[in-house]
Amino acid sequence: MMKKFFLLLLVALVILAGFYGYDYYHQPKKEQLPVIVKHPAQRTQDEIKDIYVNIKNEHIYGQAYIPASPQGSLPLLILCHGFGGHYTDLIPIAKKCMANGIAAFCFDFRGGAPTNKSDGRMVDMSIKTEEEDLEAVIDNMRHQDFVNNDRIYLGGHSQGGLVASLVGAKRDDIQGLFLAAPAFNIPRLFRFVPLPEKGKTYRFLGTDVGRKYVEDARDIKIYGDVKSFDKTVLIFHGGSDTLVPIQYSAQAVEEYQHAKLISYEDADHLFNEYYLNDMADQIIATIKK
Repeated sequence: MMKKFFLLLLVALVILAGFYGYDYYHQPKKEQLPVIVKHPAQRTQDEIKDIYVNIKNEHIYGQAYIPASPQGSLPLLILCHGFGGHYTDLIPIAKKCMANGIAAFCFDFRGGAPTNKSDGRMVDMSIKTEEEDLEAVIDNMRHQDFVNNDRIYLGGHSQGGLVASLVGAKRDDIQGLFLAAPAFNIPRLFRFVPLPEKGKTYRFLGTDVGRKYVEDARDIKIYGDVKSFDKTVLIFHGGSDTLVPIQYSAQAVEEYQHAKLISYEDADHLFNEYYLNDMADQIIATIKK
Protein backbone atom coordinates (compact mmCIF):
# COMPACT_ATOMS: atom_id res chain seq x y z
CA MET A 1 0.00 0.00 0.00
CA MET A 2 2.80 2.41 0.93
CA LYS A 3 4.57 1.84 -2.41
CA LYS A 4 1.31 2.45 -4.27
CA PHE A 5 0.75 5.68 -2.32
CA PHE A 6 4.22 7.01 -3.15
CA LEU A 7 3.79 5.99 -6.79
CA LEU A 8 0.51 7.95 -7.03
CA LEU A 9 2.13 10.92 -5.28
CA LEU A 10 5.02 10.85 -7.74
CA VAL A 11 2.65 10.75 -10.73
CA ALA A 12 0.67 13.70 -9.31
CA LEU A 13 3.85 15.74 -8.83
CA VAL A 14 4.98 15.01 -12.40
CA ILE A 15 1.60 16.13 -13.78
CA LEU A 16 1.67 19.26 -11.62
CA ALA A 17 5.20 20.07 -12.79
CA GLY A 18 4.07 19.62 -16.37
CA PHE A 19 1.24 22.12 -15.94
CA TYR A 20 3.62 24.57 -14.26
CA GLY A 21 6.14 24.19 -17.05
CA TYR A 22 3.48 24.76 -19.71
CA ASP A 23 2.24 27.88 -17.94
CA TYR A 24 5.76 29.22 -17.52
CA TYR A 25 6.80 28.80 -21.15
CA HIS A 26 3.44 29.89 -22.59
CA GLN A 27 2.95 33.15 -20.71
CA PRO A 28 1.47 35.99 -22.74
CA LYS A 29 4.02 38.47 -23.98
CA LYS A 30 4.46 41.51 -21.78
CA GLU A 31 2.87 43.90 -24.29
CA GLN A 32 -0.27 41.72 -24.40
CA LEU A 33 -0.93 42.00 -20.68
CA PRO A 34 -3.26 44.68 -19.25
CA VAL A 35 -0.64 45.85 -16.77
CA ILE A 36 -1.94 49.38 -16.17
CA VAL A 37 -4.71 49.77 -13.63
CA LYS A 38 -5.61 53.38 -12.89
CA HIS A 39 -8.08 55.18 -10.67
CA PRO A 40 -8.79 58.48 -12.44
CA ALA A 41 -9.65 61.37 -10.17
CA GLN A 42 -12.31 63.96 -10.93
CA ARG A 43 -10.90 67.42 -11.61
CA THR A 44 -12.87 70.55 -10.91
CA GLN A 45 -10.56 72.92 -12.82
CA ASP A 46 -8.13 72.94 -15.74
CA GLU A 47 -4.51 72.21 -14.90
CA ILE A 48 -1.18 72.79 -16.66
CA LYS A 49 1.35 70.34 -15.25
CA ASP A 50 5.12 69.94 -15.75
CA ILE A 51 6.11 66.33 -16.42
CA TYR A 52 9.60 64.85 -16.80
CA VAL A 53 10.10 61.58 -18.67
CA ASN A 54 13.23 59.55 -17.95
CA ILE A 55 15.12 57.86 -20.80
CA LYS A 56 18.68 56.51 -20.78
CA ASN A 57 19.67 58.57 -17.71
CA GLU A 58 18.37 61.74 -19.36
CA HIS A 59 15.18 63.75 -18.99
CA ILE A 60 12.54 64.84 -21.45
CA TYR A 61 10.61 67.90 -20.34
CA GLY A 62 6.99 68.50 -21.24
CA GLN A 63 3.79 70.24 -20.20
CA ALA A 64 0.44 68.48 -19.86
CA TYR A 65 -2.75 70.47 -20.51
CA ILE A 66 -5.43 68.71 -18.48
CA PRO A 67 -9.05 69.87 -18.64
CA ALA A 68 -11.47 69.75 -15.75
CA SER A 69 -13.41 66.52 -16.04
CA PRO A 70 -16.08 64.75 -14.02
CA GLN A 71 -15.41 61.39 -15.71
CA GLY A 72 -11.69 61.15 -14.89
CA SER A 73 -9.70 59.81 -17.84
CA LEU A 74 -9.60 61.76 -21.10
CA PRO A 75 -8.48 61.43 -24.72
CA LEU A 76 -4.88 62.61 -25.10
CA LEU A 77 -3.11 64.37 -27.97
CA ILE A 78 0.71 64.24 -27.85
CA LEU A 79 2.30 67.03 -29.90
CA CYS A 80 5.80 66.90 -31.43
CA HIS A 81 7.71 70.03 -32.47
CA GLY A 82 9.78 70.29 -35.63
CA PHE A 83 13.52 70.44 -36.28
CA GLY A 84 15.08 73.10 -34.04
CA GLY A 85 11.70 73.81 -32.42
CA HIS A 86 10.39 73.81 -28.87
CA TYR A 87 7.46 72.46 -26.87
CA THR A 88 5.92 75.93 -26.94
CA ASP A 89 5.42 75.88 -30.72
CA LEU A 90 2.19 73.87 -30.59
CA ILE A 91 0.78 75.16 -27.31
CA PRO A 92 -2.06 77.04 -29.10
CA ILE A 93 -3.42 73.65 -30.23
CA ALA A 94 -2.91 72.16 -26.75
CA LYS A 95 -4.79 75.01 -25.06
CA LYS A 96 -7.73 74.77 -27.43
CA CYS A 97 -7.88 71.01 -26.88
CA MET A 98 -7.94 71.58 -23.12
CA ALA A 99 -10.80 74.06 -23.53
CA ASN A 100 -12.74 71.34 -25.35
CA GLY A 101 -12.28 68.46 -22.94
CA ILE A 102 -9.21 66.86 -24.55
CA ALA A 103 -5.88 66.52 -22.73
CA ALA A 104 -2.68 67.44 -24.57
CA PHE A 105 1.04 67.06 -23.96
CA CYS A 106 3.77 69.22 -25.54
CA PHE A 107 7.42 68.31 -24.98
CA ASP A 108 10.99 69.06 -26.06
CA PHE A 109 12.89 66.30 -27.85
CA ARG A 110 16.33 65.60 -26.39
CA GLY A 111 18.71 67.73 -28.41
CA GLY A 112 15.80 68.88 -30.52
CA ALA A 113 17.15 72.44 -30.64
CA PRO A 114 20.41 74.19 -29.75
CA THR A 115 18.77 75.04 -26.40
CA ASN A 116 15.61 73.62 -24.88
CA LYS A 117 14.30 72.25 -21.56
CA SER A 118 15.18 68.61 -22.22
CA ASP A 119 18.62 67.02 -21.90
CA GLY A 120 20.83 66.14 -24.82
CA ARG A 121 22.85 67.85 -27.56
CA MET A 122 21.65 68.56 -31.07
CA VAL A 123 24.70 66.86 -32.61
CA ASP A 124 23.57 63.61 -30.96
CA MET A 125 19.95 63.92 -32.11
CA SER A 126 18.50 62.02 -35.04
CA ILE A 127 15.07 60.99 -36.24
CA LYS A 128 15.56 57.64 -34.53
CA THR A 129 16.47 59.23 -31.17
CA GLU A 130 13.32 61.33 -31.51
CA GLU A 131 11.34 58.15 -32.19
CA GLU A 132 12.78 56.74 -28.94
CA ASP A 133 11.79 59.93 -27.11
CA LEU A 134 8.22 59.79 -28.39
CA GLU A 135 7.90 56.11 -27.47
CA ALA A 136 9.09 56.92 -23.93
CA VAL A 137 6.60 59.80 -23.72
CA ILE A 138 3.71 57.57 -24.84
CA ASP A 139 4.64 54.88 -22.31
CA ASN A 140 4.81 57.50 -19.55
CA MET A 141 1.50 59.07 -20.52
CA ARG A 142 -0.21 55.67 -20.45
CA HIS A 143 0.46 55.62 -16.70
CA GLN A 144 -0.95 59.09 -16.02
CA ASP A 145 -4.32 58.94 -14.25
CA PHE A 146 -5.92 61.53 -16.56
CA VAL A 147 -5.26 59.55 -19.77
CA ASN A 148 -7.69 57.17 -21.45
CA ASN A 149 -5.26 54.61 -22.90
CA ASP A 150 -7.75 53.65 -25.60
CA ARG A 151 -7.82 57.21 -26.97
CA ILE A 152 -4.24 58.37 -27.53
CA TYR A 153 -3.44 60.46 -30.62
CA LEU A 154 -0.21 61.87 -32.05
CA GLY A 155 0.39 65.18 -33.75
CA GLY A 156 3.50 66.87 -35.06
CA HIS A 157 4.93 69.61 -37.22
CA SER A 158 7.60 69.07 -39.91
CA GLN A 159 10.20 66.62 -38.56
CA GLY A 160 7.91 66.07 -35.57
CA GLY A 161 5.20 65.00 -37.99
CA LEU A 162 7.59 62.54 -39.65
CA VAL A 163 8.53 61.13 -36.23
CA ALA A 164 4.88 60.84 -35.19
CA SER A 165 4.04 58.97 -38.39
CA LEU A 166 6.95 56.53 -37.92
CA VAL A 167 6.03 55.79 -34.31
CA GLY A 168 2.31 55.56 -35.07
CA ALA A 169 3.03 52.83 -37.63
CA LYS A 170 4.90 50.78 -35.01
CA ARG A 171 2.28 50.80 -32.28
CA ASP A 172 -1.28 49.55 -31.92
CA ASP A 173 -2.34 52.02 -29.20
CA ILE A 174 -2.44 55.17 -31.37
CA GLN A 175 -5.91 56.08 -32.61
CA GLY A 176 -5.10 58.86 -35.07
CA LEU A 177 -2.39 61.06 -36.57
CA PHE A 178 -2.51 64.84 -37.10
CA LEU A 179 0.45 65.96 -39.18
CA ALA A 180 1.34 69.56 -40.04
CA ALA A 181 3.67 69.86 -43.05
CA PRO A 182 5.27 66.48 -42.20
CA ALA A 183 8.85 66.35 -43.46
CA PHE A 184 8.49 63.25 -45.63
CA ASN A 185 11.20 64.68 -47.87
CA ILE A 186 14.03 64.33 -45.30
CA PRO A 187 14.96 60.74 -46.25
CA ARG A 188 15.19 61.71 -49.92
CA LEU A 189 17.22 64.86 -49.18
CA PHE A 190 19.82 62.94 -47.19
CA ARG A 191 20.43 60.38 -49.89
CA PHE A 192 22.49 63.09 -51.58
CA VAL A 193 24.23 64.47 -48.47
CA PRO A 194 27.85 63.38 -47.93
CA LEU A 195 28.20 61.27 -44.79
CA PRO A 196 30.30 63.22 -42.24
CA GLU A 197 33.41 61.54 -40.92
CA LYS A 198 33.19 60.25 -37.36
CA GLY A 199 33.26 63.18 -34.95
CA LYS A 200 32.38 65.66 -37.70
CA THR A 201 29.06 67.42 -38.31
CA TYR A 202 26.87 68.50 -41.21
CA ARG A 203 25.29 71.95 -41.44
CA PHE A 204 21.52 71.64 -41.86
CA LEU A 205 18.95 74.44 -41.62
CA GLY A 206 21.38 76.74 -39.84
CA THR A 207 22.63 74.29 -37.22
CA ASP A 208 24.97 71.31 -36.93
CA VAL A 209 23.82 67.69 -36.90
CA GLY A 210 25.98 64.64 -36.39
CA ARG A 211 26.83 61.62 -38.51
CA LYS A 212 24.03 59.64 -36.81
CA TYR A 213 21.43 62.09 -38.08
CA VAL A 214 22.52 61.56 -41.69
CA GLU A 215 22.76 57.76 -41.32
CA ASP A 216 19.34 57.45 -39.67
CA ALA A 217 17.66 59.74 -42.20
CA ARG A 218 18.99 57.59 -45.05
CA ASP A 219 17.58 54.43 -43.43
CA ILE A 220 13.95 55.62 -43.53
CA LYS A 221 11.85 54.17 -46.32
CA ILE A 222 9.21 56.72 -47.25
CA TYR A 223 6.43 55.83 -47.58
CA GLY A 224 6.98 52.20 -46.73
CA ASP A 225 7.75 52.81 -43.04
CA VAL A 226 4.58 54.81 -42.34
CA LYS A 227 1.76 53.59 -44.57
CA SER A 228 0.83 50.57 -42.42
CA PHE A 229 -1.00 52.93 -40.04
CA ASP A 230 -4.64 52.10 -40.79
CA LYS A 231 -6.55 54.65 -38.71
CA THR A 232 -7.47 58.29 -39.31
CA VAL A 233 -4.75 60.61 -40.63
CA LEU A 234 -5.26 64.34 -41.14
CA ILE A 235 -2.45 66.19 -42.92
CA PHE A 236 -2.29 70.00 -42.91
CA HIS A 237 0.02 71.65 -45.43
CA GLY A 238 0.72 75.09 -46.82
CA GLY A 239 0.44 75.57 -50.56
CA SER A 240 3.38 77.99 -50.47
CA ASP A 241 5.67 75.68 -48.48
CA THR A 242 9.07 75.59 -50.19
CA LEU A 243 10.89 73.74 -47.39
CA VAL A 244 8.62 70.67 -47.61
CA PRO A 245 6.62 70.90 -50.86
CA ILE A 246 2.96 69.97 -50.50
CA GLN A 247 3.38 67.20 -53.09
CA TYR A 248 4.94 65.02 -50.38
CA SER A 249 1.73 65.21 -48.33
CA ALA A 250 -0.41 64.63 -51.41
CA GLN A 251 1.54 61.42 -52.06
CA ALA A 252 1.16 60.38 -48.40
CA VAL A 253 -2.63 60.63 -48.70
CA GLU A 254 -2.44 58.14 -51.55
CA GLU A 255 -0.34 55.75 -49.45
CA TYR A 256 -2.41 55.83 -46.24
CA GLN A 257 -5.69 53.93 -46.04
CA HIS A 258 -7.71 56.66 -44.29
CA ALA A 259 -6.06 60.02 -44.88
CA LYS A 260 -7.22 63.51 -45.79
CA LEU A 261 -5.15 66.52 -46.88
CA ILE A 262 -6.20 70.00 -45.75
CA SER A 263 -4.26 72.59 -47.74
CA TYR A 264 -3.83 76.26 -46.83
CA GLU A 265 -3.16 78.03 -50.10
CA ASP A 266 -1.19 81.00 -48.76
CA ALA A 267 0.60 79.29 -45.85
CA ASP A 268 4.30 78.48 -45.93
CA HIS A 269 6.13 75.92 -43.77
CA LEU A 270 5.39 77.72 -40.51
CA PHE A 271 1.79 78.23 -39.46
CA ASN A 272 0.47 81.39 -37.85
CA GLU A 273 -2.19 81.56 -35.15
CA TYR A 274 -5.05 81.55 -37.67
CA TYR A 275 -3.94 78.26 -39.21
CA LEU A 276 -3.13 76.68 -35.84
CA ASN A 277 -6.62 77.60 -34.67
CA ASP A 278 -8.19 75.97 -37.72
CA MET A 279 -6.05 72.85 -37.23
CA ALA A 280 -7.16 72.64 -33.61
CA ASP A 281 -10.83 72.86 -34.63
CA GLN A 282 -10.46 69.99 -37.10
CA ILE A 283 -8.42 67.88 -34.67
CA ILE A 284 -11.00 68.36 -31.92
CA ALA A 285 -13.88 67.50 -34.24
CA THR A 286 -12.09 64.31 -35.36
CA ILE A 287 -11.29 63.16 -31.82
CA LYS A 288 -14.85 63.83 -30.67
CA LYS A 289 -16.49 61.85 -33.50
